Amino acid sequence: MSPRLALFAVLGGCFVDHTGTAVGNPTMDAQLARVAGGNVDSAILPVARVEFTACSDGTVTTATPGTLDLLARDAIAMPDGAVCNIDVIPSDRLEVTGTTAGGHSFRVRMETAGIRLSPVSASPGAYVLEFGTPDFVDVSGAVDDVLIERGVPGYDAVLLAVETGSGLYVDGDQNGRVSDTERAQGPVATASPLGASAPDSDDPTDTDTDPAPDTDTDTGTHTDTSTDTDTSAP
Repeated sequence: MSPRLALFAVLGGCFVDHTGTAVGNPTMDAQLARVAGGNVDSAILPVARVEFTACSDGTVTTATPGTLDLLARDAIAMPDGAVCNIDVIPSDRLEVTGTTAGGHSFRVRMETAGIRLSPVSASPGAYVLEFGTPDFVDVSGAVDDVLIERGVPGYDAVLLAVETGSGLYVDGDQNGRVSDTERAQGPVATASPLGASAPDSDDPTDTDTDPAPDTDTDTGTHTDTSTDTDTSAP
């Protein structure tokens, strides 16, 4: 049997008021995984759309949540039926700001084309999509302000943690957050990257792979380089 996530809800809008979620009406909250050595003050991910692909006929149901506040409690409504893929497609980069234990500021600017969650069988209920893995950003040794963005050492590891380490977890207590106990039970869906991140024009390793132009061009001008000499006697 193909892996699937069994969801039984009516898509009633982009967001659901998360004052309480009844079993049988699943929604998907979103959160940022914890940061080592610091406190997160804001975590914002602008989202163009979230696509739910039905297992039965490939029908795609789209939610447009706009900007996801990964510290808030807004939940994305899920469609009725069994869903095999959930694609989260950003419209802009993920921005995270916070303060280290030593009092310095840190900022993460991460560009991703998006993630695909490939679900396994799960019961109806509440879920949380956790971006990244616990301690995927580590600022515990910072002695100054920290900026993590494309081209900076450590950026690739943060990007990899989000694009391959993010997961969808059962929210057993329906509080919109993933506890250590819930995380230990394992995700019902794991992430893989969608497409590729935009190339960094300032990245010295970014090379142009376009085919080289044909340099064998006839310019219409020809020069006689012959060295023949007439040696006949006068």
